[in-house]
Amino acid sequence: MGIGIELEHTWAYKVAQDLGLKNHNLATGGSSNDACYRLFSHWHRIHKPKIVIHYSPPPERMEVFDERGTINNLLPSVVDNVEKNKLYKIWISNEINSAMNEQKNRHAIELFCMREGIRYHWLEHHQMFPTDHGFEYDKKSFGRDLLHPGAYWHRNMHKRIMTQLNLGA
Repeated sequence: MGIGIELEHTWAYKVAQDLGLKNHNLATGGSSNDACYRLFSHWHRIHKPKIVIHYSPPPERMEVFDERGTINNLLPSVVDNVEKNKLYKIWISNEINSAMNEQKNRHAIELFCMREGIRYHWLEHHQMFPTDHGFEYDKKSFGRDLLHPGAYWHRNMHKRIMTQLNLGA
């Protein structure tokens, strides 16, 4: 995550810098928890991380492959996804589906980490945008795209994550 701002202003970069580690941010715009699992299951063998901070995308997002092997990102904000895709329309009609999908992907990544001695820290999507302590990002700053969080939000997330990791900021 860090759409619309410079790399050095992202929370992922700042946390890696504080921990003395190389930053490998596998986030992709508009992706899902399925993508988190798919990307991590491949790249963790190459990057060999010491810690994984898994910031969960909105659970309502889904990734499916079509007959050609093309990845389709299904997002509830894209009306065509809901109207033209019967399976997605049924799937998104009950939040249990997205909650279970998020949980399955989270647990799979966590198991990979446990087996390989990698510290794992999960951040639920909704806990990242609290209105307490005044850092709901849309009140302070946006990235260049005027849609995603800006440097102010990333600074606060960096502090919050370091506190959650019991390392201060």
